[in-house]
Amino acid sequence: MLSASAVTGQFFIYSLVKEFGALVLAATMNMRQVLSILTSYVLYSHPITFLQILSLCMVFASLFYKSYLSYLKGKDKEPKSPGVVDKAIGKATPEEVTELKSAVDQEDDK
Repeated sequence: MLSASAVTGQFFIYSLVKEFGALVLAATMNMRQVLSILTSYVLYSHPITFLQILSLCMVFASLFYKSYLSYLKGKDKEPKSPGVVDKAIGKATPEEVTELKSAVDQEDDK
């Protein structure tokens, strides 16, 4: 049972990194730890200090900010609009394809 749990956990870790990146994995693992700590505080009636709450907020605010900056950086790399040739693929009539090809040829001549 322990081995099956470990394999399942590894599968989810690899798929999370593949789909969303290492930063999301780090945030997820930190969230899991925080929830575990908070659950312990609630179940066993441990006191939590203001400094501990402040520290948790600072850590998650910095992780969120770093994720947000990565998101903005990735968004800038995406193409703004499809190119002339991309518009012609699959949805253009033969006349439109000829017109687009001539436009591309004119661009190449410049």
